Amino acid sequence: MEVSLGRMVCAGMVILSLSLIFDLEAAPQQRGNGASLELPVSKGSTVASPELERSKRLTRSMVCKEKKVQMTDTGYDLTIAGFIALADGLGKQSVELIESLQDAYLISFLYTRPPNADELHQLSRSARKVVETSGVQNPGKVLLFFDAVHAIPKDEVPTDMFWPRLGIQEEDDNQIRIAYSMFESSRIAKNWVHDLNDHFDAVVVPDEFLVEVYKNSGVKTPIFVLPLGVDLTAFLQAPLKKSKKHPFVFASFGTCDCRKNQLLLVRSFYKAFGNNPNVLLKLCWRHASPDYRNAVLAEIAAKNMKNVRIEEGPIDKNTYLHRFSSIDCLVNITLGEGFSIQPREAMALGIPVIVSNNTAQTTICSSGLVEAVPATIEQAAHFPFPGSFGVQYACSVGDVVLSLRRMYKHYEDYLEFGQIAAQLTMPQALDGRPFV
Repeated sequence: MEVSLGRMVCAGMVILSLSLIFDLEAAPQQRGNGASLELPVSKGSTVASPELERSKRLTRSMVCKEKKVQMTDTGYDLTIAGFIALADGLGKQSVELIESLQDAYLISFLYTRPPNADELHQLSRSARKVVETSGVQNPGKVLLFFDAVHAIPKDEVPTDMFWPRLGIQEEDDNQIRIAYSMFESSRIAKNWVHDLNDHFDAVVVPDEFLVEVYKNSGVKTPIFVLPLGVDLTAFLQAPLKKSKKHPFVFASFGTCDCRKNQLLLVRSFYKAFGNNPNVLLKLCWRHASPDYRNAVLAEIAAKNMKNVRIEEGPIDKNTYLHRFSSIDCLVNITLGEGFSIQPREAMALGIPVIVSNNTAQTTICSSGLVEAVPATIEQAAHFPFPGSFGVQYACSVGDVVLSLRRMYKHYEDYLEFGQIAAQLTMPQALDGRPFV
């Protein structure tokens, strides 16, 4: 069986979860004394030992909640609670998990946000069938929650209740509920902490950085790491990057807002190259904060920059993939990341990457296969919803300038690193052996 590494990791999440359920069925008496479960991890799994130890201790959530679980066979293995947004991190994860596991498990779906007809139309027929299978009427033994907890509308439900907002009962002894969660700063909001502690049996985060963030914020529910699952099939089937273009193209594909830091990128690019026609900066975004967008455009106009290209608005999957083929280097100097999907997609194509060395991107930086920009300037984190979110981490203009110039001057060396990165994302068998 051939699967991409991203799909294998997605499958690993549910295999671990379902293994927990089956072990609980077989030995319910072990839950009362906090005994660890031996959860299987296949060869080649990217789950490191500290995360594995945390996953082994997952049943401590049962002890903390004093929750007596007596499993009843509902016929469904898994309920995915989430939304469909193919250009969004969490919304995309829901779909890719369905695509990865629908042949192996019975899956139902629970909408956390109203469905979008255009998005549903892009799903495969089999995936649409899954999302049309109600998680209210067909609850799975495991519920995996793929959304921000603050995004769930309260309506007329009492504030101390969570699950009735989605149409299911607050307590269900027949279901283990796991939140797949991430954030982009050093602290999560207090209401998140409350919801994760009171309404979930475990929290899964995509990067080691987030474990301390959640613990320091007050999360007591067991936390374990399972690296981000990304379906890279289309990227791995595309041609590898082999040579640079003329003119040379740097690009940023993130949403245009303060966190993604395009304004600093524009300033750094101008300081590094001025109006050199041999070097272009391409800024592409599907959404933009109006005020921040205006600030970026004003900076470009003030410098009279002729070597910046901007593409705005949503695009389909094929156009998105083709956009990568038009660049030489992807730049993501964000103030904070929870997933960092686009750098991984670029690496799968062999495209060199420049990223800020902060938050969840520290994992990519530690690989030694990207140009890592120091990000040590702390600044208050701001998000468009209430709460205190700690800090995020900015780069200096000088450090970004150095990284841009190094990439341009030594591109052939970085291209070699790109080839290695692409090889590391090649498809693998479930026992971890690479396909030749």
